[in-house]
Amino acid sequence: MDLTGTEEWPDFHESGCLFASPDYTWDSDDPSIKLPQGATPQEAERVRQSAPDPDKRFHYRYVAFRLMTRAADSLPAKSQAYAAILCQSARLMFRTHEDNTADETWRRYIHSGAYIPTLHPFGRNCPDPDFAGAHHTPARLFHISLHNGIHRWKYALLAAGPFAGAMFLLQRWAAHTKSRRTII
Repeated sequence: MDLTGTEEWPDFHESGCLFASPDYTWDSDDPSIKLPQGATPQEAERVRQSAPDPDKRFHYRYVAFRLMTRAADSLPAKSQAYAAILCQSARLMFRTHEDNTADETWRRYIHSGAYIPTLHPFGRNCPDPDFAGAHHTPARLFHISLHNGIHRWKYALLAAGPFAGAMFLLQRWAAHTKSRRTII
């Protein structure tokens, strides 16, 4: 709050980050900014120019949410770090009472993320992201799919080996027999 908080609306850092007291009134020119009674036009202009984006209570949570979802875009979708980042960004939105945004984040996780059992319930119980493991995720997924493919076709591969060997020997025998016939 000391870094990104505002003295007046929407954070009221000067009053310990509590909601506004009754002596605050809506500015008639810009109803989205609260000003103390008797504020000069110059003070109102300074408040307007330094208003946070978005101009909402807990605006820093919205900024953090945007940055976290951008960070998730640069991670492998099936990594634990991707799931943990989305979970933590949803937690920010639940704390801000933006349940629809948190639900959209959950749908994004369900659609493209890997199943992580420790994320249940999503947005409430979030582990720390494992960025080191995210680096190895594509290679690990390749090895898993290769193992699953070999395991699925192991009997066919076991049968194909002797069959291919028999076909090779038959072809060599036929070529040898043909070459003996042309000499005689």
